[in-house]
This record gives sequence, C-alpha cells and structure tokens, in this order.
Amino acid sequence: MLDGLRNSAGVSTLDEAAAKCLEGAKIRNKKFMVLNSKHESDYVWAGSGNMKLWIPLTATKLSK
Repeated sequence: MLDGLRNSAGVSTLDEAAAKCLEGAKIRNKKFMVLNSKHESDYVWAGSGNMKLWIPLTATKLSK
C-alpha cells in the first residue's frame, strides 16, 4: 500500500514526501522559529504564527 502511495506521489523517501508537502502548502519560503530539535534527529518542530509542524532538516536551511 505504501509503495503505491509513494509511486503515485513521485517520491521514494519520507524526506522527499515531506519536502513536497511543504512546497504544496506554500510555506517553503516562510520564516519559522525552531521550537524543538532533538539530538540526532532529522526533523525539527517549528512554528510560525499559529502554524506548528515537524520539518525535515533537508527542507530547511539549518544544518546539524
């Protein structure tokens, strides 16, 4: 089931899917404040106004 969903979305990894979702939501260029970043995690909990979401580091300008 998941393979079919990945194929229809044109992605092969979770990071690619999350980055596509961020682009689709038109928040790619929005400025976010990192609210939580766990050690050794590939994601950060970020917020902007009343919007809060997990963002993959590969979709940010942050680095580990």
